[in-house]
Amino acid sequence: MGALEQQQRCRRLLLIGCIALLACAPRGVSGAAAEAGSTPEGRVGDSLKAWIEASRGVELEGVYLGDAPSGRNLGVFAAKGGLEAGEAYIAVPWGLVLGAHSIAAHRPALAALMTQLKVEYGADDKSVLLLLLMHEHFVSPRDSPWRDYLNALPDPDGFDTPLHWDTSLLRELAGSAVLDEAIAEQTRVRAVFKGFSKRVFSLHKDLFPPAKATLEALTWAWSIVHSRASTVPGKGLVLVPLADMVNDGGEEQGQAQAGGAAAAAAPGPTGAAAAAATAA
Repeated sequence: MGALEQQQRCRRLLLIGCIALLACAPRGVSGAAAEAGSTPEGRVGDSLKAWIEASRGVELEGVYLGDAPSGRNLGVFAAKGGLEAGEAYIAVPWGLVLGAHSIAAHRPALAALMTQLKVEYGADDKSVLLLLLMHEHFVSPRDSPWRDYLNALPDPDGFDTPLHWDTSLLRELAGSAVLDEAIAEQTRVRAVFKGFSKRVFSLHKDLFPPAKATLEALTWAWSIVHSRASTVPGKGLVLVPLADMVNDGGEEQGQAQAGGAAAAAAPGPTGAAAAAATAA
């Protein structure tokens, strides 16, 4: 996702012990709108429903999760009755937001490794989030507090971006700018994997077993971060479950209400309502 496309997406985050999304403007609904809090039928919907019900403090108010127009992802849509301006429609406790802050509470050994990497190599938020996603989804999914949420995200083979194209498909793009971009992206991911293998995977096999710490796993995590992560002012790069499925309507621009700290727009993918934010 390019920087310009990210800047055009309007989603702002409210930080008061949780992340809450507020509707920027009244949002009407179509006649097909579902009940608030509902999820679609099937494996993905069941996983999201299980995660919401098991995660204390996670709330959906006045919205439901449904299939986005593209048919490939889920989106957040106004439920029957619509949304009023300023109405909070998603809340996620800060402890359930994936990022550097959430590692210490759930994975002390992994947190110690991240601290070591930051001291030795200056590991950034993106590297931390990539490693956290790989660990939670591939290494220790059974006891992960995000298991059901992560299971609802696209599978490693569920992406159709150039990063995931094989050699035969890339060959058909010979001579195009898209081919150059695809090769550059794949090269970047392989370089990151090489760095992780040298500095992390080969030295900490207890945390990242070779069978789990694969290029495929990193490619999946890379795609998730680049399509769903947000930057929270003063907190860094994070992945906010459910909020990553929100997308503005393309018309409104949310206004930030500063509550003691700067608020900033946070880009993110599929859904329906724009959001205003406060960082407190």
